Amino acid sequence: MKLSKKVSLVDVPAFLTRTVNPPLTESSPITLEFETAVLEALAECLWLDVMKDVKAIPMWLSSVGFPYRRHNGSLAFVSTDADQVIKRLPKEGEVECFLCDAFVQLSKMRDHVSMHVLAARFGLRDKNGGVPMPANRQYCGFCGREGTCVVTLKASRNVLIPVSQDCPYYYKFAMKVAEKTTKSGPSTNRPITCPLCTDSTRCSGNIDSSHVVWTYNLPKHLAEKHLKASEDHITDILKQYEVIENELVNLGLQKPKSKQCAEGEKRQREDGSSTDLSHSKWAKGQ
Repeated sequence: MKLSKKVSLVDVPAFLTRTVNPPLTESSPITLEFETAVLEALAECLWLDVMKDVKAIPMWLSSVGFPYRRHNGSLAFVSTDADQVIKRLPKEGEVECFLCDAFVQLSKMRDHVSMHVLAARFGLRDKNGGVPMPANRQYCGFCGREGTCVVTLKASRNVLIPVSQDCPYYYKFAMKVAEKTTKSGPSTNRPITCPLCTDSTRCSGNIDSSHVVWTYNLPKHLAEKHLKASEDHITDILKQYEVIENELVNLGLQKPKSKQCAEGEKRQREDGSSTDLSHSKWAKGQ
């Protein structure tokens, strides 16, 4: 069996390097000697150089000889500050939430934002914290910001597809699937055409963006744009898009209720005396 050395090349930007001049202990093969304290100090100096652009540090899989280890297998040179910062860096496909400091997969950001919005709406504990969110505002369902993004709907093969040119966290998702809350896809927040904006016009397959509203924002939209609509009509519309308790459970905002409690509520609904999570109070702009 013949063994051969494997050569690996790693591109490292020059600003991530420092020149060193340690004493030569052996000339063949060339062996340089560092004192442990010097190497530890050098590691900290290097971190101060690169901390302004951490993402520029090349990634490399660990191996038997790298990173350097002590005889007992523990890592020889560890920068605690660098370790903490790098652990907080986003993984591939993740983006930072505008409302808190969490990094979330782009395809899951709509669910994450929904958790923030509904926590504020129903006065529930937001486990991720984040910035204060007044409950009666209209937030972008993709990124959670207010008044920054325009979302419209495009007709394609008899299906409406959400489209946004200016939201950095926009992504395509199945509108039909989003109609029902599930554990894997908890949020039902989706852009729809307002049922009362009957003068919606189509232009090149797109719907006028002023008539497109996220379902979570529908109560506020109706309160601001359709003051003359009857309360019964408003209530009927809101019932179609109300947030049920299952959605809050799937988003991690509430604990699932016991079987006994659920059966009791079912009997209440059958008697017509249940209390649901309708948006009626939000429709009045409260």
